Amino acid sequence: MALNGLIPVVFEDVFPHGALVSGQVDRVKDWDRSTQDKFVQAEAETLDPDSGEVVSLPLWRVVILDADPDLPPEALQVHVVARHQPVLPEPVPGMPFRPVVLDGLAIEAKVNRDKCKAPWGGRQHRCSARVVYGLWARGLRAPAAPVRAGAGNGKASG
Repeated sequence: MALNGLIPVVFEDVFPHGALVSGQVDRVKDWDRSTQDKFVQAEAETLDPDSGEVVSLPLWRVVILDADPDLPPEALQVHVVARHQPVLPEPVPGMPFRPVVLDGLAIEAKVNRDKCKAPWGGRQHRCSARVVYGLWARGLRAPAAPVRAGAGNGKASG
């Protein structure tokens, strides 16, 4: 199968109403290399667009909300693979969240077997495993300025 690992997607297809940042951009902890006294930031291997080589870059985490008014609010964690800490867009006056666009968005599907029960006492295997999705991005930025109502298409009327 050609799909292995991350599946590239178009931001507007996943978030047609946009996305909102909740909180700040945080470093992701490498639990294997960190100690009680020393924090080590996790890294992820990715293809460097400039050189075309596979490189390890720092891993960042940001919490976003889908801006779809018909969906219940649910915090989604996005892992951002970037050489430098991503800078959040400027806040919009009067809004508690910052609108954001995730560049290089990709989805990772994994099987979560935490609720899978092995056969026991003559019972059959009960599989309550489910597919969980992770969001990955290569950067984030402010969305383009929204079109004002009644602004027209920019063409002169004749």
